Amino acid sequence: MTRFWTRFAVLAGLLTLFVAPLSTAQVPQAPLAEANNAFDKWMAKKDPAYGWYLHNTIKGQGYTGYVLAMTSQTWRTAAEVDHPLWTHWVIVTVPDNLVPGRKAFVYIDGGSIT
Repeated sequence: MTRFWTRFAVLAGLLTLFVAPLSTAQVPQAPLAEANNAFDKWMAKKDPAYGWYLHNTIKGQGYTGYVLAMTSQTWRTAAEVDHPLWTHWVIVTVPDNLVPGRKAFVYIDGGSIT
């Protein structure tokens, strides 16, 4: 395991354990969109490129991290763009003493294809 992944997993674990409980505000519910709008149709469309697999498991002090390699979608065609497959690294950090029903934390960072 590289030094980067070790540091990332530790940071994600710390954020999960210490930052998530600080957020106690209720999220207001947005009004429902009209049924069968363009977004609903796009979401319902099957994409054969979609998939993921477990790339690595990282066991740390107080947590287990799961590194997933994911392909989320095909966007346009290879004739139109130079990277039609959207791939991502997804890291899920699970505390050893997980309490069901408690809050969770999602950290989304920017990225690039290079």
